[in-house]
Parts: sequence; structure tokens; C-alpha cells
Amino acid sequence: MDREKTIADGYGVFVSDIARGVTDEMLKEEFSKIAEVSEAIVVKNKHSGETKGYGFVKFFSLNDCYRAVEWTSPPAFKDHFSGKSREIRLD
Repeated sequence: MDREKTIADGYGVFVSDIARGVTDEMLKEEFSKIAEVSEAIVVKNKHSGETKGYGFVKFFSLNDCYRAVEWTSPPAFKDHFSGKSREIRLD
């Protein structure tokens, strides 16, 4: 597989229900437990800097992307404000 072509094209998943306070690095760290992640982005409000509750995770291979979508116990993050744990959803 041509690794540089894969990175440029990207194989990604949409991640929703991301708790407030979660960073790109936190998201990447959790998904790195199941596959090699090329990039993780938590979409933020441009005025407040808080997460909008969704983001994207890109993988180096399509198989890794499939593994993420089929993950039976996706990570849960503690909400920065409420302190409650919130499991993310993958689409």
C-alpha cells in the first residue's frame, strides 16, 4: 500500500457525542489503542473554543477505519463541566 497516498486521501470516521473539554490529542490517544491514527480533530466553536460535540478521526488504512467503526466499546470521556462520563458515537 502506498502510505503517502493513503494519508493524503484519508480514511476517516465521524465521531459524535464528544464531551466538553476533549482535545484533539485525547481523541487521537484513545483511537490509537485500536489502530494507527494519522489525525484526530475535535471541531470547536470559533468564539468560545468549546467543542461542538463532534469531530473526525483519520486512519492510515481502510481496514483500520473499519475496525474503528466496529469498535464494540468506544471510549468515554468525562465532560469537563458536568463531570459525567460520556461515551462517543461513531458513524
